[in-house]
Amino acid sequence: MKWNIQLKFLLVMVLLSLFAVIFTSFIIRVRIQEHFHQYTLQHERSAGEGMGAGSRLIGDHPRFRWNLQQMEFLNEVTRSIYLGGIVTIIVAIFLSWIMAHRMTKPMQEMVTATKNIAAGKLDHRLNIDSDDEWGIVAKSFNSMAIQLEDKEQLRRELVANLSHELATPLTSIAGYLQAIEEGLIDKNQWNQTLQLLREESSRMKKMVEDLRELSLVESNAFQLHTQPCKIDQMMHKVLNSFSRMAQQRNIQILYLPDSSLKRVYIDPDRFYQLMINLIQNALQHSDDGKKITISTHSLDAKKYSIIIEDEGTGIEEKDLPHIFERFYRTEPSRSRVSGGTGIGLAIVKKLVESHGGKISASSQLGKGTLIKIILPRYIADSTRPNLEIG
Repeated sequence: MKWNIQLKFLLVMVLLSLFAVIFTSFIIRVRIQEHFHQYTLQHERSAGEGMGAGSRLIGDHPRFRWNLQQMEFLNEVTRSIYLGGIVTIIVAIFLSWIMAHRMTKPMQEMVTATKNIAAGKLDHRLNIDSDDEWGIVAKSFNSMAIQLEDKEQLRRELVANLSHELATPLTSIAGYLQAIEEGLIDKNQWNQTLQLLREESSRMKKMVEDLRELSLVESNAFQLHTQPCKIDQMMHKVLNSFSRMAQQRNIQILYLPDSSLKRVYIDPDRFYQLMINLIQNALQHSDDGKKITISTHSLDAKKYSIIIEDEGTGIEEKDLPHIFERFYRTEPSRSRVSGGTGIGLAIVKKLVESHGGKISASSQLGKGTLIKIILPRYIADSTRPNLEIG
């Protein structure tokens, strides 16, 4: 027989009740005997006579000597005590069963829930509404189940999006190769075809690299290497990377620094990466001859902000909450032409959050988009957790 928690708890409660009743009954019987003996002695003294000749002495206990009537009275009291003890044990068994059932029911529900979660039924929830420890455990379990369900949903979306994104260039490459094999493309068009194949393969390579980078920044092993940096020097380094592209497209990139903002604690490589992604995204969605403005602002002694504002096509209001999600594109066809993978802004969001900051976006369709980043001035190096920053 396999003993579950409920049966074990019931057995323990019954044994404890049985021991308590027997022990209590024994103590009561002994105390009654002692008090009854004292009572008989006092009664005999007050009557001025000993044990009558017609009263046969029965008790053989060295301390107690009672007649037949007294012994019958004590035996009746003892029987009443034992009868009350038996009734008490029966009631204790019944109450123990109810208590054991009530106390182990949440545990049984948790066992069922964990089995369902293990079987992939991530929508299972515990319905335990109490303020005790079981209620706290149930809330923690439900919170864990919600997180697992969200992660599973993200995994499915990632696989679906990745399959879709890789299918497009692969289909294009396969189509061109088949056309070349069947002689459908003239030799004078081969150079153009090879250029298209290179572009598609480059886009696939960039997508894989972005996915690897996104996986890295989302992992627990990701670490920042922060150090004090001059914000102006970092921004000029970023802008120099786009000077040629901006000149070719006649796009003006303005940098408006806050003179009171000097040094900040950042990971210079990761900061450079997130700014490159943001400005590149602004350039991709801006027409030739437009303007992009980047400005820094000291908010208080602990925080500062960076604002990137363009005069591009803008983003529809329904798309704004989703632009930092992986593989999300407001204009899929245009993004593919410009080489976007739909992962860059997701990486940016993770990098900003890893610095302890927040990123938000506002936009007007046809007028442009504004990206705002709020970062702390000081952040400890994650590889040196004991670093103190003054």
